[in-house]
Amino acid sequence: KSSRDLPSQMSLPQLQASLSRRSRSTSSATQRSLVAMDSQRRERALSGDFDTAREIKTMADTMRKRELEVLEDEEKQRQSVEVQKLAEAVKAEAENFESDWDAKMDKVEEQCQEKFRHLNETHAYEMEKLEEEIDQLRARSHIKFSPTYIQMKDTLEKLIRHHRYDEAKEVRRRLEILEDAETKAFDKRLEDTISIRRARVEE
Repeated sequence: KSSRDLPSQMSLPQLQASLSRRSRSTSSATQRSLVAMDSQRRERALSGDFDTAREIKTMADTMRKRELEVLEDEEKQRQSVEVQKLAEAVKAEAENFESDWDAKMDKVEEQCQEKFRHLNETHAYEMEKLEEEIDQLRARSHIKFSPTYIQMKDTLEKLIRHHRYDEAKEVRRRLEILEDAETKAFDKRLEDTISIRRARVEE
């Protein structure tokens, strides 16, 4: 609590509880005076001098009240100092937290950049290796024509051997059409295979 949150008058139990947590502020002289005045008050009352006893009581009550006011002011000042110290401690803690947080974020960012660089290098290596494999795949890939194509080619050779050129011309025309179609189909399958392998590396 800050000093403005304290009540204008602190109760005696509150003051006693506060005093139990720190050294007693009431002076020994004040305590002795109150004890002496209390003794005189009792003596005057027992002797029948009630007016004097009442005056002594009033004086003692006034002294106690002033002492309580002094203690209350001291307590308010003490709590005000504690609040100020607490505020400074919180501010320092917040500054330390921000400093530590910035340092941690810088380290995280540095780690992320390092991982990103490593991933890029790994990806570049895998792509280079893949292109080499693709070149090798293209080099060893050869089209395997269909039985129909092979049969037509065999027929063409027989027609040529028997000088049946008109029939051979027609068979050759059909053979070229079939060869073109099967070659395109083979190239497409090869390129599809290559595309799939590239896509796996790029994922």
